[in-house]
Amino acid sequence: MSAIAATPSEGHGAGEATRLIIAASLGNALEFYEILVYGYFAVIISKVFFPAADEAVSLLVTFGTFGASFLARPVGAIFLGAYGDRKGRKAALTLSILLMTIGTALMTIMPSYGSFGILSPILVIAARLLQGFSVGGEFASSTAFLVEHRPDRAGFFASWQWASQGLAALIATGFGVLLTATMSAADLQSWGWRIPFAFGLLIGPVGYYVRSRMSETPEFLGAGAARARAAARIADGAMGPAPARHRRGRHLDQFAIHDRVHAGLRHQRAAPAAVGRLHGGAAGCGFANCGRAFCRTVGR
Repeated sequence: MSAIAATPSEGHGAGEATRLIIAASLGNALEFYEILVYGYFAVIISKVFFPAADEAVSLLVTFGTFGASFLARPVGAIFLGAYGDRKGRKAALTLSILLMTIGTALMTIMPSYGSFGILSPILVIAARLLQGFSVGGEFASSTAFLVEHRPDRAGFFASWQWASQGLAALIATGFGVLLTATMSAADLQSWGWRIPFAFGLLIGPVGYYVRSRMSETPEFLGAGAARARAAARIADGAMGPAPARHRRGRHLDQFAIHDRVHAGLRHQRAAPAAVGRLHGGAAGCGFANCGRAFCRTVGR
């Protein structure tokens, strides 16, 4: 019996469910919020960090830096995904939000090109690459964290990932509208554009604290126990006679195949929830909430 089946009541309380959602969704929202804020204030950032005689060239360089973060996403997804498989979902999530917070801090306090020279745009590019790296591994790790904690309501918990991205878009857009409507162009270029990044910098430590206090997923702990049993069987087989080692090796292979098939069936059961999230994403945060309620009522 799997570790999840063996502990049916773990994490099923309303308070624990809320903490799970906040731990996973807060970091996910923050990381996509930082990506969007940079794009919304790209015109101002181009003047602060990438000044050029031709403003079009300056803006193109800024958007090129924005695009560079997308190049780092697949690298981050591969690295943090493998890291989460080896060290745990909790470890991957805390590392992801830590890297994002460092990138946000760099953007918040970065001196302008006029006061720091060429080092300023170089560090901006480094911060963007760091943020893109962390975003690449965030969504899959946080979704796995939620689903593995609550496989009985995978659709409901996983849908918060897309809903949190919609909330991040609303907050980032709100900052853009509010600041451009209430501040002069000179103040906005001088210091006002840093306010949204400072807001994200305040949320980062909170998200890190919440994630560091969460428990590891039962499924990952169960997989670790299975690996320990497999290692024990290998060690036991190495000390026995040759025919016994052959039989134990064959039984170990059957044990490993059974685990892989069982894992594949779990992924197949989660596929309808993933498809539901893709469709819900087209309509944003509001439809994600509707899909979550529908999934809770009639099932996936």
